[in-house]
Formats: sequence, C-alpha cells, structure tokens
Amino acid sequence: MSKLLHYASMLCCAFVIGSFFLFAVSQTSHASQSQASAVANGTVSGVPSAPAPPLAREHQPRRFIDQVARKLESPFLNIVSTRSAWVTRLVPTAVALLIYGFGLSYLARWAAGRPA
Repeated sequence: MSKLLHYASMLCCAFVIGSFFLFAVSQTSHASQSQASAVANGTVSGVPSAPAPPLAREHQPRRFIDQVARKLESPFLNIVSTRSAWVTRLVPTAVALLIYGFGLSYLARWAAGRPA
C-alpha cells in the first residue's frame, strides 16, 4: 500500500510540474514574440501584454497533461483571485505539490510503518 501511495504521489507531482512547465514555456514564448514585434514596430511600452492565447492546435499529449493537472489542482483554484496569469497558475501548483508531494509521501511513510 505504501508503494502505491508513493507512486501516486510521484505521478501527481509529475503531471502538475509538467503542466506548469508547459504553461511557462508558452507564456515566455508569447512574451518574447510580443516584445520582438513591439521593438520592430517601435511601440515599446511598460504595459504588460495579455496572456498568451490558447494554441489553435494543441498537441494531444499537452492537452492530456493539462487536463490531468487541472483535475488535480481543481480543489485549489479559488485560493487566489488576481488578474495575473502567473499567480493564478503558480499558487494552485504550489499547493498541489505540497499536498500531493509532501502529503501523500508522508502518508506512504506512515502506511509503511516508518517514522515520518
């Protein structure tokens, strides 16, 4: 039972981290593209751009990873209320990693009878 909990913990964390990594890559790519076009047009301003639009044709693995991570993070989505896409994604990700990573690992050690 403890090994199952440990593997479930690792799998949950892998999906949550993977989804956040893909989000960060897409956000930084969009920011880089918008800055490059602003510099090329000579319209550089201090106003942050809107979050990256969803990809028109998302790949199936990314869609699956994001759906699983969204389900895992769904209990924590209403913790923060902000307009920042980064904070909206980072806080639920951190809480999910704390619960699934630390919590399930602790439970696995406890189920194995080892000192936590």
